[in-house]
Amino acid sequence: MNGQVYTYNGTVQESLPCNTNITVNYHVVMEHIQGDCGSWKFSVTFPQLSNGSTYEPNLKDVEWRNVVTNENEYGSPAFFRVSSPIAYIEMTFVVKDNCVPAGKHQITLDPMYISQQETCYTCRSVINYCDMTNCTSMANLNVYERLIGFKVYEHAIDDCYSVNGSNNPGGVFHFPYKVYSDNNCELDPSDHDLYDFVNDLNQFLTPAYGHSGYAYIVHYNAEFSCKMKIKVIDSDIILNGVNVICYTLTNDFDQNGLCINASIGSTLTSPVLIEAEVQECSGVDISGVVCMGSNANEEDMGLDLVSSGDEYLELFEVKVSPTQTDDRVKIDITDDNIGYEIEIRNLVGDIMQKSSIVGQNTSLSIGVKDYMPGLYFIIVKSMKTGRSKIEKFIKL
Repeated sequence: MNGQVYTYNGTVQESLPCNTNITVNYHVVMEHIQGDCGSWKFSVTFPQLSNGSTYEPNLKDVEWRNVVTNENEYGSPAFFRVSSPIAYIEMTFVVKDNCVPAGKHQITLDPMYISQQETCYTCRSVINYCDMTNCTSMANLNVYERLIGFKVYEHAIDDCYSVNGSNNPGGVFHFPYKVYSDNNCELDPSDHDLYDFVNDLNQFLTPAYGHSGYAYIVHYNAEFSCKMKIKVIDSDIILNGVNVICYTLTNDFDQNGLCINASIGSTLTSPVLIEAEVQECSGVDISGVVCMGSNANEEDMGLDLVSSGDEYLELFEVKVSPTQTDDRVKIDITDDNIGYEIEIRNLVGDIMQKSSIVGQNTSLSIGVKDYMPGLYFIIVKSMKTGRSKIEKFIKL
């Protein structure tokens, strides 16, 4: 239904340091863009406030959210696109006010209803880059984060599957991909990055591989929000999530303070699935689709082919007990075939203690009675492969 217009007038109660309560009045007009299926443009004005001031919203800072699909978007131009017949649009603005210490704060309007008599595109999904960088500055260590695979939901077969180092259709993908590195370090030779991942994904989303769609990276310049997202639209599949893993990073600096001689070492985390913040298919209820939990299964991810040296790695598990103690902590390892180096670090990265488990031993008890109360990390590193696992405990 082209040319449809929705108009909303409302109020939001705000509490600010210099005014206990003020009333923010707003006027929103949302208009369907003719000839562009599912696209809407909007305008917002804030009339006089109860404290006598006015707000002039900067549209580059506006954020809108489709409450139905939980999609978040922001930035200029001021428009949004929905595929579902019904949507509730929630808008948030960054506004200036001198009585706020930072000079700016956010105003969120009540959700506003729209409807349209059209189905505009097929499946789409959105990965938030900030969700992917979940191991930055872990335990005050330098880190290097890689994308080692992803999970797909395909509506035609109503099933999920993994694409990774051991399941790479046609060899399209060049795992691993660089997600983030401290000190802006590059390896030599450098890993493919997320732009390369999107290019490879677009090759995958072609009839040659039985798929359709388009992937791209969007950059934003909005305050209080993540600056980058990976989108897949007009597709027959949903990018359910990407699997990332974090490594330690070592490097030197040249005379200009730039990173040189970068290398990655032991793993800091098990593979983690970062789920898409938006997953929808036009006219299809996928609310019950669950491809995988938040923690990725290492065997399913083919991790043995995407390690730091691309060699096969043995798997081991670490159990720490108790997780809260004022005396001793016990470390149990499932694999008794090789040796392990063990470090305990505090929150700022200081090494509190070093030890090892060798031969047929599978457990170690460490006294922590003299530690200061707080959170500590136990890093268990395989002497054979250099692969690490991290567990935590709290000193009472």
